[in-house]
Amino acid sequence: MTRKTTPTFIAEFELLEGSPGAFGVVDRVESLARSLTNAALGRFRDRVRTAKSTPAWAVARRQPKGMARNQAFDAVREAYGLTKYDVSGVVTSMKNSYPDAANYLGAHVTQKIAARVWQAVERLLFAKAKRIRFKNKNESLSFEGQNNATFLRFFFGHGPLFAPFVTLDGALLLAKFEYKNPYHRHASEHRVKYVRIVKRVIRGQTRYYAQVVLEGFAYRDLKKEETHRLKMAEHLLGEGYAGAMHCVEKAYQNRVAVDFGPSRVAISNAVVSFERDIAGEIKDKTKATRRYNRKMDRQRRAANPQNYNANGTIRKGRKTWLKKIRYQQTQAKHAESCRQASAQRKSIHGNLTYDVLTLGTEVIVEKVSYKAWQRSRFGKSIAKHGPSALEGTLTRKAENARGSVTRVNTYQTALSSTCLCGARCKKTLSQRFHACTACGLGTAAPLPRDTFSAYLAIFTESETVSRKKGKAATLSSRLDLEAANSHAPGHRTLSCVLSAAAFSQKPRPASRPAVEVATQVAAQVQSPEALNTDGGHELRVPRGLGAKSGSRADLESAKPRQRKPARQVRNAVTSDASRIPFL
Repeated sequence: MTRKTTPTFIAEFELLEGSPGAFGVVDRVESLARSLTNAALGRFRDRVRTAKSTPAWAVARRQPKGMARNQAFDAVREAYGLTKYDVSGVVTSMKNSYPDAANYLGAHVTQKIAARVWQAVERLLFAKAKRIRFKNKNESLSFEGQNNATFLRFFFGHGPLFAPFVTLDGALLLAKFEYKNPYHRHASEHRVKYVRIVKRVIRGQTRYYAQVVLEGFAYRDLKKEETHRLKMAEHLLGEGYAGAMHCVEKAYQNRVAVDFGPSRVAISNAVVSFERDIAGEIKDKTKATRRYNRKMDRQRRAANPQNYNANGTIRKGRKTWLKKIRYQQTQAKHAESCRQASAQRKSIHGNLTYDVLTLGTEVIVEKVSYKAWQRSRFGKSIAKHGPSALEGTLTRKAENARGSVTRVNTYQTALSSTCLCGARCKKTLSQRFHACTACGLGTAAPLPRDTFSAYLAIFTESETVSRKKGKAATLSSRLDLEAANSHAPGHRTLSCVLSAAAFSQKPRPASRPAVEVATQVAAQVQSPEALNTDGGHELRVPRGLGAKSGSRADLESAKPRQRKPARQVRNAVTSDASRIPFL
């Protein structure tokens, strides 16, 4: 039977020491949780290696995909204790065997640690990860409970004079609660599911926070959303946007499509389109991070010359690294720079999400693999801009606004290769503009391919064909070109492109022959009226003279037989070229 789920949102509060030594208790619990996690990860990593080296595992791998193969793998996993229940039992027994862990770690915190260990082991077991990452003693580790009933609990106060507080094994921590803050008041009106304790280092100071997981939907500032919508309508959408939306079919009025790239996104609805940088404002932060990385590398090499070969590469084998005080100071500055860049990136993603949801709450995106982008050629760009994090923020905010996020199968729709006429032409990565040779769309006026793909995504319909346990859902998508063509004249970007394409297809009057133009220019030079008082020649270029028809080669090819008039034409063109528009 499927467990019933309820909507969830998170409210974060900074913690203060309510009882003496409360932060010390938090540090002790965090240290024990880290030690228990690393010990369990090491034990189950060895089990995975042993299971994969057995003949039974090799036999299961050679079988064709199907139920028999899955049952063979399940038998090996159960024989070596590689199930979720085995991980939970081993972590609980390890916790009870350590006296300090048994005294300071609650049962619910231990079960959440077991769940984290199983997630890491499962990824290694099913080849979703190459190795297990252990928790460093210098990095913070959050811990949480399963409910709000015992050990780690959060309570809201009543009234403006009673602050919320957290109890942790007898320690009391007070939460900073602002009664005038609508977000805090909204959180206090909902049921607490459980609480998570997080430790952060901000500008060299250690701070503690409580992330309270609550039942319900997050607070929406409707006044702020309306102000943002009016600002968007004034600076981006312009006048007549509301009237243009009334001409759109009702099924597409609330739709907005986002075409993600490594560093930019194209946003479009049925009326307007635009492109934005995902996080272009954090360029200075990334430069500082690179400088700190190079400085730490120099300090590390100077303090540990025995760990490097003669060619500058790191020596293989077990090594001991000496971290001097200056290196630790640079490391702290590097961590602060990364923290600031992450916070700024998160803020930019939130603002961009509001821009998207202003156009509609039914968001449509392409189903792409950001990991494949990161592995291929966009590793630094993905790390800097974080398009996957932006998609996650957009999904969360859209669901909170009672909307949805629909993913489109790119293989079936081929949005970047399809034109309004139905023709498909695959583009290379360097071709950033759409130009159809069949109908001429985009040949007369530039049409960005990402913007056009986002527009076509509005008129797609997707459904889930099959959903298997442990595998991604199979999507089936279809593009409605008839609806896309009917709405294209009312779209602000496509209407200009369509007008330019229609104008370029009209027959134009033939240009005057170059020989005729050259003969008329030579006649002007020979006439005495064309001479200036200073002895120079002033040429009157006839109307309709173009760049191709008035070139120097055409003039020379049309010169008369007399050598002197031809030389006069050549000298006049060369000496006074600024007065002739085609030179």
